[in-house]
Amino acid sequence: MVDILEFKPGIDSGKYKVYIVKTGWKDLADCVVSDYDLVLSNSPEILLPTLIHKYLRLPWTTSDHGYWKHPTPGFEVTELDLSSDDSKYSNKYRNLKDFLKPYHDGNCKSIRSIHTLTYDIESNGVNEEYAKHEVIEFSFKILDKLIKAEDETISKRKKEARQKQADAKFNQLIDDISKLSIANKQKILAKLVK
Repeated sequence: MVDILEFKPGIDSGKYKVYIVKTGWKDLADCVVSDYDLVLSNSPEILLPTLIHKYLRLPWTTSDHGYWKHPTPGFEVTELDLSSDDSKYSNKYRNLKDFLKPYHDGNCKSIRSIHTLTYDIESNGVNEEYAKHEVIEFSFKILDKLIKAEDETISKRKKEARQKQADAKFNQLIDDISKLSIANKQKILAKLVK
């Protein structure tokens, strides 16, 4: 089974992008039901539709829409923006979870799976045969793992920032003390020794 945390460094660095793919929809007279999958891929954008067509086994066009039988594209791909709000303390995975909640209401919309499409363009050239495809059943627990890991990263960043600020204050204090007269330096030492 694929561990989503393996992909976190690639997502954080921008190597992997997250897409929501509308894999189908049906007009059931009283409502329109839509199905979605998430795709996590490092593929060049020009190849991504071909990889999705091949590995998710989706048609290029379809007219299988319940009551509505006109042909439409077989799938729709939308890149999800995971850039945070200029804050290195913002958890982009929590924002992603909040964004996806309406897509997984279990009634008219549902997310079924997360697909990883790993593509090695350097060694194989532009050829869709060389993608590695794995599937994870979608669950918000998977996103919770990413949220927890990102919270730990943010906590480390905050600790490093506090330490850097304290070090800067200490260095400034030492600089200020070094400018004092010998008599005042001795007074400071006497107070510290008490």
